[in-house]
Amino acid sequence: SRGLTEHTIAKFGIGLSYKEIYNKLKDKYSKELLTEASLLNNNGLPFFYDRVMFPILSVSGHVIGFSGRTTTDSNPKYLNSKENLIFSKSKILYGLNFAAQSIRTQNFAVLVEGYFDVIIPNQSGLENVVASMGTATTNYHAAVLSRYCDTVLVMFDPDVAGSDASLRSIDVFLSQGFTVKVISVPGGLDPDEFVRKKGPAEFIGLYDTAKDFVDVIEDKAIAQHGLSTPQDKSKVIRKVFPYISKIKDPLVRADYLRHLSVKTQINEATIISEYEKHPNGNIPDASKVIVSAPSIPRKNIAEEELLILLIRHPEKMAAVKEQLCEQDFMDEQYRAVFVSLVSSPNQTIPQIISQLDETLQPVLSRLSVSTSVHKDNDRAISVLVAQLKRREQYEKFVLLSAEATEMMNGTIPWDAVKWDEYQKLVKEIRK
Repeated sequence: SRGLTEHTIAKFGIGLSYKEIYNKLKDKYSKELLTEASLLNNNGLPFFYDRVMFPILSVSGHVIGFSGRTTTDSNPKYLNSKENLIFSKSKILYGLNFAAQSIRTQNFAVLVEGYFDVIIPNQSGLENVVASMGTATTNYHAAVLSRYCDTVLVMFDPDVAGSDASLRSIDVFLSQGFTVKVISVPGGLDPDEFVRKKGPAEFIGLYDTAKDFVDVIEDKAIAQHGLSTPQDKSKVIRKVFPYISKIKDPLVRADYLRHLSVKTQINEATIISEYEKHPNGNIPDASKVIVSAPSIPRKNIAEEELLILLIRHPEKMAAVKEQLCEQDFMDEQYRAVFVSLVSSPNQTIPQIISQLDETLQPVLSRLSVSTSVHKDNDRAISVLVAQLKRREQYEKFVLLSAEATEMMNGTIPWDAVKWDEYQKLVKEIRK
């Protein structure tokens, strides 16, 4: 019903999961490996069953995970492989392996939300379309795309485009120096529906309707608060400042501030002065004081999970200390917490907290009340330690694998030194 051709089905590797496949897999691979790869669940039963399967490929074209769509009304609608050493949704852009060359040639990427929103345009010859895997866009997504282009067109349906959460999820591109524009698909259609109903030419025509990202924020803030009173204008300005602050280029920032002055009809010098004092939008407003719980920035998942397990199982501390050093932690706060834990094996968590710097006390307090459920804690700790030890190596492997693919495709010059380095890393990763 989606209009997929046989060629497209083969190109994207779309298939169906059924029990007989698992019998064949169990003959070839260990139960432990199949479980870690999310092909079996912890009870030894199929993880994906009776689902339309979408292989998730790395930039270099290797299968690193799966997403399965239910063929019934059961939940969840989409089931993804569990996070592991090579599969992390926050680092994957679906379809980038097919889109990379086109994105580089056209110097822009179209960011959508669903698998079919990538597949159908691709089938119609629109190859520079990629999707995040149901997660907010991350700095890693932006860093990967920065190797291919400097402009991102974010394509939302009207409901999604109106969501504050959706808009916040793409501001990471501003901080990475991208030009970011937003396209609202008319008629309440998803991008794949629009291509099927209107055709690829009209889809391309939507590019001309793209609105600058900061303009979208301004318009949304004005629609919400209006510009009738000075207080209304202050609220609008507070909403826009944090996004302008993420823009690296000072000349571009200045232009946006000038534009904001025109929109709100407030003197440009006043706007600039207030921005310099309050770039994050925290302009004092005596008429409205909001007290809210401080937000906790998202930390490195593996580091956080390991620290939680060590707090729960202090008897494992000595063994982990033999394998890890503080340099293995990328997050500065988690690094300091790790050092405090391993250097105070005979102290209670409250005692350790009392000795920490004030900025670290809330971090350890939060970790100490966090839960982490694993069937085998020893194995979980072992896997997390290995992940931290090999992280730098693996990140280098990801970058080199993309370059190796481009060398094989002839899109960049052949580099024998990098090729040899890539082959060595492949062998290390396989170990």
